[in-house]
Amino acid sequence: MVPYQYPKQQLKDELVIAKLNKLIQSKAEQEQMAEHIYNSSNNNIEKQLAKAFIRANRLMSEDLYRESGFMLPQSKNTKDFLESLLEQANEEILKKDIEKLIKLLDFNE
Repeated sequence: MVPYQYPKQQLKDELVIAKLNKLIQSKAEQEQMAEHIYNSSNNNIEKQLAKAFIRANRLMSEDLYRESGFMLPQSKNTKDFLESLLEQANEEILKKDIEKLIKLLDFNE
């Protein structure tokens, strides 16, 4: 169900990206609170509800990251991220894997 070719990332105003990042941070905090409830509760219903909140907040965060321009396999952000990993990689096998991934992806920006 994942497309082979993603559309080009739409440009967003810096203010929009900042607001998305603030919302992402909020979702991460909510996920941490739900994890605390899950780990500290002995009530199965509370644990189920907390687990649902953990998953929901994670999915919303991923969607927000995509919307803000990250996590799109063919975006410039992904290419820049992979290239920065390549510069930092200490192990040769990791470098080869990152180089292979960069060659496989068809960046559209």
